[in-house]
Amino acid sequence: MFERPMSNFDVKKEALRLASELHSEWRQSRRITEGLALDGLPKREEHFKPIDPQNPDGPQIDIANTPFEQLPVAWQNENYLSAEVVMKDISHLESDILGLELESQKVHVAWQNRHPEARGEQAEPYDKLSTLEKDKDRLVVEEAVEDATEDGYQIKLVN
Repeated sequence: MFERPMSNFDVKKEALRLASELHSEWRQSRRITEGLALDGLPKREEHFKPIDPQNPDGPQIDIANTPFEQLPVAWQNENYLSAEVVMKDISHLESDILGLELESQKVHVAWQNRHPEARGEQAEPYDKLSTLEKDKDRLVVEEAVEDATEDGYQIKLVN
């Protein structure tokens, strides 16, 4: 069934690696081309955010130009926790199939549980999200499966 036994799958290591990759991909999407970022959103002149949301006038960091390893731990943790949802499920697979939409929904619900203050679309159930919002959760799942596959785990992603 699996090329490598799932007992060798290190969830924490794989989730940390995926969290770093997700941040790198997000940073790439923020590169500016002809007035628009590659993600299609309007050009943003700066990406500075307060390190501590409770202290908006305190030290700030340019999130789009800071590698994952140099982000504040709390910011690293957000990507890590999303990655961990999928990596835990991959580590417990009993077959070589993972459902994209079901797993993406789990990523979204876990995010909502961490952010009960969320408003607007992000507070909606997964099936009510726009394609753009669903794609954020799908990306976590797709990248997790890609990483696991590169490490020799044979996993099929299905809808």
